[in-house]
Amino acid sequence: MLVSRRLANPSMRPSYAQNAAIRASRLGELLEEFPHAATITNADNRVVFVNVAFSSLYGWGESEILGLSPRLLARREYPEVKYRRLRQAISSATHGWCGQLENVTKTGRKLLVRVWAAKVKPDASLPCLYYLGLTVPADSGLRPEEELTSRLAGTLLRDKQISPSRAQRLTPAQQIANFHSLGFSTKEIAAIFGVEPNTINVALHRERRRAHRGEGGNASAGSA
Repeated sequence: MLVSRRLANPSMRPSYAQNAAIRASRLGELLEEFPHAATITNADNRVVFVNVAFSSLYGWGESEILGLSPRLLARREYPEVKYRRLRQAISSATHGWCGQLENVTKTGRKLLVRVWAAKVKPDASLPCLYYLGLTVPADSGLRPEEELTSRLAGTLLRDKQISPSRAQRLTPAQQIANFHSLGFSTKEIAAIFGVEPNTINVALHRERRRAHRGEGGNASAGSA
């Protein structure tokens, strides 16, 4: 069997170990039931997780693609140098990378897709960052990253026994401040938004300054 042959190869074992850790994380549990294609790769650019929706879209089962490079989803004629640049763009993007690509399914059928990708840390106990990719047909008009953020935020709110109705749909900076006021740590907020904790600290500082200026302006208007 394919799985048993790969397990016998020592180079494949890290992918299976990482797959188990991701599946046990909150993010892994959400992605498994997520209605859109999701894949996670490690720092070595090897697939360590795909969900059922990914298999339905591309035709690859997790046992077939685990430990392989997601490069197999690209068209054969897609230049290697462009693929490396794409990987670098995703790695350096602060708020995730989004673009349109022409991929291929397992059977070779071309598929025009919208891809959102970002660095993530599925669980605080995991020692390194991974790369999450969410894929939908390009003509679907869907934005799966927003749906995932909403689901993850709702899960965290329920974990803390906080009513989801309190998590209002505000600007990103206001959402960050809202989560912070509800008791979320900087690391938890960073996981929700898929950014580094320092980015969250900067956003909180800016939102405090904005709120302070707004309060001052309101006070002056009231006295007039």
